[in-house]
Amino acid sequence: MKKTLSILAFLLVALTLRSQVVATPAGARLTLDSVTTEIIVYAPGMVRVIKYVGERPELTPCKALKVGKGDPRAKEYRRAEAKHKYKVDTGLIYAAINDKDGNVSFWDHDEQLILAEQHKTGRLGAPAGKKGLREVSQDFQFGRAQVDSIWCPSSREHTDLRDRVITVGDRRAGLPSPRITTEKGWEIVWNSPLPATLDTRSTRDGHKPSDITFTSTAAPHLDYFFLLR
Repeated sequence: MKKTLSILAFLLVALTLRSQVVATPAGARLTLDSVTTEIIVYAPGMVRVIKYVGERPELTPCKALKVGKGDPRAKEYRRAEAKHKYKVDTGLIYAAINDKDGNVSFWDHDEQLILAEQHKTGRLGAPAGKKGLREVSQDFQFGRAQVDSIWCPSSREHTDLRDRVITVGDRRAGLPSPRITTEKGWEIVWNSPLPATLDTRSTRDGHKPSDITFTSTAAPHLDYFFLLR
């Protein structure tokens, strides 16, 4: 009997201490194991994701999208909770945070997965150097609709990014843009400091063909945009 009561007490404490997703004027936020994950809706087809430790950072402009500093204006977004996911309806898609692991995922209105962060793969390394910058990286996996091509748009040509490790960054330095596109109509724009590394090798352990990993070696926080045309 005492053992049963102890187990029940433990479960009650665990439920009480479980991190809760907090609604924000333009999205949602969750802090889990000292890492805060935040989704910010800029437009029906534009969602920003940031991950940081400690105080919320000042948001840097995204040159690839010509998006300035700060947050978008607050709007009334429909919200729902189901199966540990807190979903924000942007009007075009659902952007969701998993309250168990902090993963962010994107779904269409038919509840079909478009893109998701792989399980517990958002990494913010220990601060290093005088500025306290970190190595940050994020793994992404595709939904049921398999992606056949990943490419980088540029003014002159499209660079095929499948099954490669490349450096992305400033086009003026001859590097591919950090904005990648698929034939399914969605894009990822890596907004953590550049240059960064993009890895799409199918030979990596635990990865499916065309799953992708972005890494920046010196960043104050993790930052990217999801776009759907």
